[in-house]
Amino acid sequence: MILLNWWKAGRYEWEEMTSRVLIIEAEPSLSKEIRAALSKASFDVVDVPNFPEALVELAQFKPDLVITDVVLQGGNGMAACYQLHNIFGIPVVLPGLTGCL
Repeated sequence: MILLNWWKAGRYEWEEMTSRVLIIEAEPSLSKEIRAALSKASFDVVDVPNFPEALVELAQFKPDLVITDVVLQGGNGMAACYQLHNIFGIPVVLPGLTGCL
C-alpha cells in the first residue's frame, strides 16, 4: 500500500507502507491459501489457529485487519468479532458471511 506523506520538508512525498493482516483459522490448508494470496499482494500476514493465540498476537503484531471464521477453536467467532471490533477497534472480515465489520 502506498500512502502520501502530506508534509515532509515542504513537499509531497510517497512512502511505502505495508498493511498488517491477522488470520484466525484452524484449518491449516485454508490459512495457508489466504496467507499466500495476501503475502503476494504485499500484505504482512500472521496466522494463528485459535482466538487465545490471536489475543497474544494483537499486542505483538498490531494488525490493521483481522480475517476470522465464525467457528473458532478456543472461542466463539461472533464474540471474537465483537471484541476485536468494538473493544480493540480493529476491522474484522468474516468470509462466507454476507456482512462484515
